[in-house]
Amino acid sequence: MAYDTKSPTQVADEAQQTGRDAAQAARGVADDAKSIGASTVQALRPSIDDAKALGAEAVDTAKGLASDAKDIAGDAVNTTRDYA
Repeated sequence: MAYDTKSPTQVADEAQQTGRDAAQAARGVADDAKSIGASTVQALRPSIDDAKALGAEAVDTAKGLASDAKDIAGDAVNTTRDYA
């Protein structure tokens, strides 16, 4: 059986290359994650704007219903007074 003996310099060179390859792979993953994150934010932005608008409409509707309820209660009090 033949052994492939490497010098300490060869082992160090291979280790350095492995480190460079790992760093490059990590940069690629980080760039992909950054791109995915930007795309996600861009995709969600219209939904967030829609939710804000819907919330504002809900507040306006609630204010209108509260005002209507106040008017109805006032009418009920006045009607009760008229019959009393």
